[in-house]
Parts: sequence; C-alpha cells; structure tokens
Amino acid sequence: MICDKCGADVPEGMKFCGQCGTKIEDNSNNQPVQEISSMQEVVSPQIGIGIQPSSVAPMDNIVAKHEEATKASLFSVVGLFSTYGRRRRLVFFLLAVITIDMYIGLEAVISNDLSMKAILLFTVLPFWVGTASIFKRLHDLDKPNYMGILFAIIEIIYLVVNFYVSFVNPMIIFEYSLLLLIYGISSLLILLIGAYLLFAPGTQGANRYGRSPEELKQDS
Repeated sequence: MICDKCGADVPEGMKFCGQCGTKIEDNSNNQPVQEISSMQEVVSPQIGIGIQPSSVAPMDNIVAKHEEATKASLFSVVGLFSTYGRRRRLVFFLLAVITIDMYIGLEAVISNDLSMKAILLFTVLPFWVGTASIFKRLHDLDKPNYMGILFAIIEIIYLVVNFYVSFVNPMIIFEYSLLLLIYGISSLLILLIGAYLLFAPGTQGANRYGRSPEELKQDS
C-alpha cells in the first residue's frame, strides 16, 4: 500500500505509516466494486461504448421507420413520397422512367403556354418523387443523406435554368452562354450520378437503414 500523505510504501497489514504516522485507510473492499462499475460505464453490452440506453431508443425508431417505408407498396404515399427506406435498382429504374416522362410533359406544358398551376404540377411532383427515390436508393447503398441533398440541389439548378431560359429568353449573349454552361454541367452531373445509382449494387443484408427489401419480404 502507499501512504496518501507522504507517498511512502506501507507493508500490508500496517495501520499507520512508518514515515509520517498517518493512519492508513483500507480501501481494498471497495476497489472491486469501483472497477466493475467503471467497466460497465465504459463498455455496455449490445449498446456500445459511451452510449446510454436512453439514447439508443431514438435510433431504433428511425430504423423502424426506414423498414416500414421499405415494406410499403411502390405506388402508395409512403412508397412515392417518403425519403425513408431502401430501394433496389429495378424499382429505382421504373420510377426514374416515370419521372422523366413527367418532365417531358413539363416541356409540352411550357411550349403550350399553359397555366402556372400545371407547370408546378409537372415540376414539383416529379421532382419530389424522384428525390425520394434517390434517397431510398442511396440508403440501399448505405450512403449518407447529404449525398441526396447535394443531388437535389443539382436538380433544382437544372430545373431553374431550364425554366429561366424557356420563359425569360435572355437576350444578352454572355448571360445566355453562362446559362447554357450551367445547364450542361448540371445535366452531366445528373446523368453520372443517375448512372451510379442505377448500376451500383446495393448492400446485401442489413445496413444502417435497416434490413434489405428481400429480408423484410420474407418476414412479412
């Protein structure tokens, strides 16, 4: 043992320090309890290091929401508009074809000078459906949500430039050239990211966004 006051070594069984005379407190009975409690604080089974049980429940709820959205029917409200869940490549391709057809309809609406409500319908609806499908596809690839936000920003830039050129019809050559450059870059990025989402294989089994669609289908 070591004296708390002077730091001298004290033989086991001694009640007082031989150097300074300080009474030695025997803490041997409390030490195992402290070590066990410290181990429980550092490592908690099935929860993780430094995480309390109260903080795990919200994460479980989020995973449950993802799995419910993954199990939802494709043409349900959750299947079309929710950004939760996972989506395989074939279903992603099907919805991509539908949203592209709606964008083609947008071009027809613009050329026929129809109402602003019709334009918004053919813009907001396919944009939201396509963005939700992109988030689901990224979840299947076990990618973070910020990648979906970046893709949505690129798509918004593409739509705004397309809308501006079609309606405002800029006459300044520099302005028109700059818009065409932005339009071309955003179109290329959309094609490249879309190709990645379409051809990249998804995660086999469970990931941070829940179990795979195949596993959930077997359980239901």
